[in-house]
Amino acid sequence: GPSITPLHGNDPSFRLVKYDRGGGGGIDDGKYRILDYDSHRFSFGTSHWSKFYTFSKAYNMASDMIKEEGLTSKAFRTIVKSMDDKRGRESPVLKSYRSYMLSGADGNVANRGRGANTKCDSKCRDEFMCTFQSATRTGYDDCLLERKHSWRKDGRSIFGLVGAVVCGIVVLAFAIVRCRKRSRRDDYESTPSVTGNGQNEDIGARDQEMI
Repeated sequence: GPSITPLHGNDPSFRLVKYDRGGGGGIDDGKYRILDYDSHRFSFGTSHWSKFYTFSKAYNMASDMIKEEGLTSKAFRTIVKSMDDKRGRESPVLKSYRSYMLSGADGNVANRGRGANTKCDSKCRDEFMCTFQSATRTGYDDCLLERKHSWRKDGRSIFGLVGAVVCGIVVLAFAIVRCRKRSRRDDYESTPSVTGNGQNEDIGARDQEMI
């Protein structure tokens, strides 16, 4: 999350963490369990501190888990899963997260995807997802490679199929129009001219009378 110092274009913020001692064990075992937290930010527009969001409400897809167990790895896995692309578009959950990174600040080009108003293409989103899911640089690189191949297989093949279908429809429509035009032309050429035949018959009759 962001810090109090607005070093990276973020609004200053801090967290009030709710926790219990013991972590399920004795009170003196040195373990703590984080239950939830509230994020507060300083707005340069209003020049005062205010509550920004509560973690369990911001990521309500894991709210039941958080209520029962606190901020566990299971809850985080559920949240990360909801951040993945939805039909090739950025998940609203990931977009919210990018806003939370800067405490709601707009962000700019230098923020590299941080801030809800900054652009985050498929490559940017893959980098976020692999950062969440990888503990080592090797794992991170493997994750990016896997997602790249998955995009080629699932994303591009879908777009290619849609493109092929649209192209096929256009070609078929063009062929139908050409056939109809050709059929009308053939009918026009094969139909005898009534005016022409009548004139010929009339001229032939006059010739016979003169003979």
